[in-house]
Amino acid sequence: MFLATQGWETYAFDQSVEGGNKALLLAAQNDVEISYTVSEVENIRYPEKKFDALALIFAHFPGADRRTYHRKLSSFLKPGGHLIIEGFSKNHANYQQLNPKAGGPRDLTMLYDLEELKEDFNDFEFTEAAEQQVTLSEGEFHQGEASVIRIFAVKK
Repeated sequence: MFLATQGWETYAFDQSVEGGNKALLLAAQNDVEISYTVSEVENIRYPEKKFDALALIFAHFPGADRRTYHRKLSSFLKPGGHLIIEGFSKNHANYQQLNPKAGGPRDLTMLYDLEELKEDFNDFEFTEAAEQQVTLSEGEFHQGEASVIRIFAVKK
C-alpha cells in the first residue's frame, strides 16, 4: 500500500479473499489503485521481468515447494529489481512455544533460514540479510517477541 501512495503501479496477490478485501479498502481510503489477485502462488501469472520490486512479507511456503515458488516469483523481477523479504525465522519456533500469540507457521519447514533464502535467490546481490528479534504488534495473533529474517537484495 505504501508504494501505491508514492505513485508506484502496484500489484498484489494472496490466497485470502479477506486479505484482498482489506487491501482494496485500504487502497480506496488512501485514494490509490492496486491490482489485487486472489490466487495460490502456484497459479499466479505475471510477465517475466515486469516488476521493479518484489516484497514477500510473511509469505511462507511449504518447505518442499519453497525454492520453486521463490524462483518463480523472482522471475517477475527485472534485472536491477529490488527484493524485500520479512518473515519468521526457524528460531521463531522458540518464541511460539513461549507465546502462542507470536504467530507464524507451526510447520518448521515453512520458517525461514537465512542460508536457504540466499540459495533460493542466488542471482541477487544481498545488501541486507539478517535475523533479528523484534516485538510484534500486528493484530490479535501477532503479538510479542518474534524472530524474523529481513532481506534487501538487488537482482543481478
